Amino acid sequence: MSKFLQKMILGITILVLGVGVIASLVAPFSLLVLLGVILLTIGWLYFGPKLNHLKPKTIKCMVVGVFALMVVGQILVLKFLPSSVYHDPFRVYYQAEQLALQHSDWSDTSYFWRYPNNAVIAILLSWVLKLTHLFGVSTQLTLQGLSILFFDGFIASILSIARKKTNNLPVVQIGIVSFFALLPLSYTYMIKVFYTDSVVLLCLTWIVYLVLDWSRHPKSQRYVNGLLLIILVVIGQLVKPNLIILLIAGLLWALWNLIWHREIFKKEVMVPIVLLTIGFTLTLPIKPLILNSANYQQNAKYELPTGSWIYMGLNSRQHGIYAGDDVHSLLKLENKDARQQALNHKIPERLKTYSLIGFVEHSFIKMAILLSSQPLPTAYTGGHTMAPDWQQKNQAAFAQYIGLVQRILWGSLYSLALLSTIQAFKNIKFGRPGDQLGFVNLSLLGYVALHTLIWETEARYGLVLIPLLFYIIWHNHEYLNQSLSLQKPRLRKIFWWGLPIFIVGMALTAGLGTRKSEEVVTIAQRSQLSKQYHAQPTLLLPGHSLTQQVRVGTKISQFTLQVPLGSQVSAHLVRLDDDRNYPLQYVTTPKGTFMVNSKPLAAGHYRIELKNNTHQAQKIWSVALLDYRLAPYSIQGTQPMPNGSSFIYTFYDQQRRVQL
Repeated sequence: MSKFLQKMILGITILVLGVGVIASLVAPFSLLVLLGVILLTIGWLYFGPKLNHLKPKTIKCMVVGVFALMVVGQILVLKFLPSSVYHDPFRVYYQAEQLALQHSDWSDTSYFWRYPNNAVIAILLSWVLKLTHLFGVSTQLTLQGLSILFFDGFIASILSIARKKTNNLPVVQIGIVSFFALLPLSYTYMIKVFYTDSVVLLCLTWIVYLVLDWSRHPKSQRYVNGLLLIILVVIGQLVKPNLIILLIAGLLWALWNLIWHREIFKKEVMVPIVLLTIGFTLTLPIKPLILNSANYQQNAKYELPTGSWIYMGLNSRQHGIYAGDDVHSLLKLENKDARQQALNHKIPERLKTYSLIGFVEHSFIKMAILLSSQPLPTAYTGGHTMAPDWQQKNQAAFAQYIGLVQRILWGSLYSLALLSTIQAFKNIKFGRPGDQLGFVNLSLLGYVALHTLIWETEARYGLVLIPLLFYIIWHNHEYLNQSLSLQKPRLRKIFWWGLPIFIVGMALTAGLGTRKSEEVVTIAQRSQLSKQYHAQPTLLLPGHSLTQQVRVGTKISQFTLQVPLGSQVSAHLVRLDDDRNYPLQYVTTPKGTFMVNSKPLAAGHYRIELKNNTHQAQKIWSVALLDYRLAPYSIQGTQPMPNGSSFIYTFYDQQRRVQL
């Protein structure tokens, strides 16, 4: 029975990992991505063992050198390619800064009443900002430092744990650091946006390690490890409530050992799982204490019930991702109780629209979205606030190559995990490694099941699987090498034939491929509290004007400036290089109301001008953080504005790209 259950869990894991590989190849399908995944996977399997002959000192220098180069690259990106952070993270930044400066008012936006868990995140972040402000460190520098600290700390943790798990195997060390150093995600979302993902990645990595290796540490160290385990669970659960999946997986794993491996349960499993349970239990009283410390009060008028996420997960038109239409329809109801009553009928009704085959198809689509990586580099960023001219002029091409590399590396990671799990399926043992992998597999399957069968989904939720994939790979590394040892001549032939085909394919596609015109964002400032969360517009007084400068390094196909509905301000875009004036037209679209210029414009220095020529105050949209630079230039004008204020604007360029 035990072996059957192990086979079943591994079989389902193989299915999930197979979907992960496919998700990197499709939407849209790319032959170059397929070739790249095959070459990278085979290259690692064939050439990797050759690295094991290198001296430990050489390996250490290589790992440290690559890691250092990655950090330097990240700092350069933050310096010269800053991005506009918007949506959830920006609202958290705004409220955290307000709280850090003793402004305990939650009424600037209804966002935190709708999503109370993010209020906890804002409060926790405000505590960090209070500390850094004491030393004169700005909000922006603090957030950038936290991004690098947590994400690079996660990478360093993976390297440290892998060294212990694989006896410092060089191929694993170099493979991990090279993967992250080449991964576009390491230079985009994960360092440009400090949010919950990097925190939970670091917490989950060490939680799994402390649980699995509990018995390998001396008893004196277990007291420290136990306290650390509880702290990590509390932090992780507060910032990312779906971490509760680890508790469910842990309890199932404990039950498994209690039934079939009772001695292992007593010596190695029982205590860490009890500590895991204590950590999750402690979050229940700690969360309200944190909210009360900042005078946060829930507001049922705006709050969404938990069932709303299940309801969105069943939305076939949106493939189970966040559905704004569903949210807005629920918000029309009076309060949270009314919404819950409506959902009690809506969820079964929506579920009845699926046949069995239809629901399975919907679930696999959601799984593919969860395990994909293409949207990740641009998550929560609305374009660069400034960038070198060469980057702006080739924005579409850069985005294409970033997407290509991201998909190849992501697909290769899932491919190695898939091959490793297949070998584990063939070589099931009842020893400790196989038993440990049960906890990892149950955790992975739990996350996938939650966002595939129950909850809404998006690619960002799949980030939490990264450490679990690495655990799977290095746990089964020995099986994988043994199974492929006789096939290495064939692997060598495939690699050396495939490499020139890939290079020629890249060259032909780049040189002769069909080019498609695409409108891309070149320069933008899109951070905002948002009208949908009842953010209050700024009033431009009669006879007064406001201006903001922007430098654009490439041609402009369209410019948009966000304004409130019904605003009667006069708006112009002035090119300072030749003093030419371009009036902006008021336009209403499904995405909002804008002042727009759709005439082609040349690169150069521009000034956005807003003037109130009426006899009444006119509404405009502006945004400001007290110690955070939203754009290179701030709003100037004839009426007082907060320091660092910025309009909400976007410059577009029509660029041609090749489908890779």
